[in-house]
Amino acid sequence: MTLPLGVLVSGRGTNLQAILDACLSGKVDARVVFVGSNREGAPAMIRATRAGIQHGEFTPNRFGSRPAAPAPLGGPPRRAGA
Repeated sequence: MTLPLGVLVSGRGTNLQAILDACLSGKVDARVVFVGSNREGAPAMIRATRAGIQHGEFTPNRFGSRPAAPAPLGGPPRRAGA
């Protein structure tokens, strides 16, 4: 049974790419269904876009404060199937 994954990123996305590659090669029986970031414009989000993966940014600017930013993080990954 393929495991749906939500991946959190904050930088270039090299770890995300390693996960995507492992899923694609069959080394890991999973697929990335959502990518979330705590940084606006994180390059990893470009990787998510190119891979056709749903994604979102959960930043203090968007949600008013640093403590409030991660609060809505649960909804989008669950809706994506993670």
